[in-house]
Amino acid sequence: SGCGKNEDASARPGVPVVSSKAISQDVYSYAEAVGCCRSYASVNVVPQVYGTLQGVHFEQGAHVKSGDLLYTIDPTHYEAALNQAKARLVQAEAQLEVDSAKLERSKALLPQNYISKQEYETLNAQVMQDKAAIEAAKAGIEQANLDFQHCFITSPIDGIAGKYLVDVGNVLSQGAVGSGVLVNVQDVDRLYVDFSVSENLFPKLYKNFTRAKDGLDVSVSLIADGTITGSAKLKFLENTINKRTGSIELRAVLGNSEHKFWPGCAVNVKVLLNIKTKAVLVPSESIRLGQAGHYAFVIKDDKTADLRMVKIGQQYGNLILIKDGIKDGETVVCTGQLMLAPGMKVSEIPDPRQNMFQTKLKKDKELVEQNPTTK
Repeated sequence: SGCGKNEDASARPGVPVVSSKAISQDVYSYAEAVGCCRSYASVNVVPQVYGTLQGVHFEQGAHVKSGDLLYTIDPTHYEAALNQAKARLVQAEAQLEVDSAKLERSKALLPQNYISKQEYETLNAQVMQDKAAIEAAKAGIEQANLDFQHCFITSPIDGIAGKYLVDVGNVLSQGAVGSGVLVNVQDVDRLYVDFSVSENLFPKLYKNFTRAKDGLDVSVSLIADGTITGSAKLKFLENTINKRTGSIELRAVLGNSEHKFWPGCAVNVKVLLNIKTKAVLVPSESIRLGQAGHYAFVIKDDKTADLRMVKIGQQYGNLILIKDGIKDGETVVCTGQLMLAPGMKVSEIPDPRQNMFQTKLKKDKELVEQNPTTK
């Protein structure tokens, strides 16, 4: 080997690498979480009187308005009770009229001592009882009328009705009153989005929340289909941090007039925390993790590799925020780092993945053009 010809190291070909330039732009810092949609209002419709379920006046899954008739319970018994209560009122009013006339006649006889004072007081007490009986009869009419109206069950809110839980012909027993659910109605025109974030983000989140007059903007996307998105407003922060999980629960209100989201669906949630101006971003594949921390190779003007230790921040798509270590406009190595060492020469080459993609597009285009059915 001593007789070999000396080679100039600078004349050796550089290590082929794919590179990219660091860019500077404004970026947004988010608190990200996975949340769940809940109906804005969910009401279990229950019977308030007992009897035979006589009719169902809606379709399962139908949109119902507040006040729409849903069910009919046989009203015969309650209609009879209402009529009885009305008759008691007429009877009480007639009795008052008779006793009042007696009392008026007694007033004229009392000064001449034709009747005793005790008899007069008895007649006066009877008139007071008659008046009380009238008030009781009126209250009885109100109660009987209320029971009669409860035979016609209406929707308490605008929403979508669930499935039938009780069929026509079933007898609603007295024990089921107030507890046996007939159907569930849910308001889906607005939804709650429940999620939680780490307590580490709470100070900044709370600061922004108190500043916002109408709630913080929240971006929501469906996990099952990321193209389905919506905008919500953060309206509620739980009044305590969960010590067991180290997180705090939040709730946003999502407008859902187009019904793109549904109660119970899982969503990705992003809450804006702050905006960083002129942030330095590099492709995420240019960052590697070593024993000393994150690092990247920067290509200097003389085409040699310079090892940089970097501090990274949040990721934005295929880019990652650089807090320290790389400046705007510097060139970083994206692929080929395994063959590099500090000071080694590099040779920048086009991204082979991009070439493969362009080649595939070209072949696909040629196939389409050769197809006789293509116009």
